[in-house]
Amino acid sequence: MTVQAPADAVAGRVPPDVLIEPTDDETCVVHAYGSSPEVLALHLAWLDVDFSVTGPPELVACLGRLAARFEAATGT
Repeated sequence: MTVQAPADAVAGRVPPDVLIEPTDDETCVVHAYGSSPEVLALHLAWLDVDFSVTGPPELVACLGRLAARFEAATGT
């Protein structure tokens, strides 16, 4: 996934075995993992930065479900 934060800032928020590849001074690619798409989605939320995900499809679907649930919860 692409994370809109510098690699060194992300490194302090993920386990040491997560691979982080700097793209530029403000963006990096994070090769994260989780025991399920839901766990990985929560880990992404905990980063507290913008990100984009193109796969795997299970994670994309999970993020869509969570986005809809959070949107409904806030009444927007």
